[in-house]
Parts: sequence; C-alpha cells; structure tokens
Amino acid sequence: MRIAKTVAAVAIATVALAGCLSADQTTVMDQVNAARKSARLAALNTDNAAMQKAQAWSEHMVATGVLEHSGGGTKVSTTGLTNWCAVGENVGYGPSLDRIQSAFMASTHHKANILGSYDRIGTGVAKKGDVYWVTQVFIRSC
Repeated sequence: MRIAKTVAAVAIATVALAGCLSADQTTVMDQVNAARKSARLAALNTDNAAMQKAQAWSEHMVATGVLEHSGGGTKVSTTGLTNWCAVGENVGYGPSLDRIQSAFMASTHHKANILGSYDRIGTGVAKKGDVYWVTQVFIRSC
C-alpha cells in the first residue's frame, strides 16, 4: 500500500510539473464528459490552447471578482484558439465543483453547451477562499 501511494504521488507530481491538467481541471472535464455519456454523446477531447485560455480566464475572474465571459458580456473570446467552426463558453462560481456543474446542467444555455455538437474542451478552475471559479471552453473543429 505504501509503495502504491508513493507511485501515485510521483505520478501526480510528474503530471503537475509537465504542465498538464490540475486535478480540478480534470474533475470539471470528467463532469462534462459524464453528462455527455448520460446523453449518449461522444466524450470531448482536451484542447491544450483552450485549457490554457480557460485556466487564465478563471484566474482573471478570481482576481477581479467579476463573473463574465472572456469576450465581455455574453461574448466568447476566440483569441489563441485554432481550427474552430464554433466556440461556446460556460463560466460560473460556487462552493464546489459539483454544485457549479449542477447549476450548469439546470440552465438551458449552459446545458446546451455541455451537450452541444463540440469535439474539444478546455477547462479552468481557480479558487479564492471557499469559492471555486470555473471556465469551460467548448470547440467544434472545422
């Protein structure tokens, strides 16, 4: 058991050092893909540029304390994204990742993004105090 914990810790540290997804980013992506699986839709693939964009936007929202889309208002910024024909974005905050995902699924527009005709995703999660700020960027490739 001790060896397994050590191996797991080394694997997690290696992933973190390699600049891969954080545990929270992975959780959000898994939540989206679980909802898609329940609706018999294909899972979304990770898009590195969208991951970086989503993470930076969540950190921006934490710093400003303002919930808004990356393009301002209801607009989505596509800066840095490539090979896209459609882009969607969900932003939210709350006391837990599960509560935020539940709120997204209870909202017609947010749920439409989660279950939309996209094939790639980027997720961002930042936390200030007891509040998580989440960004989900959805991309449909051309």
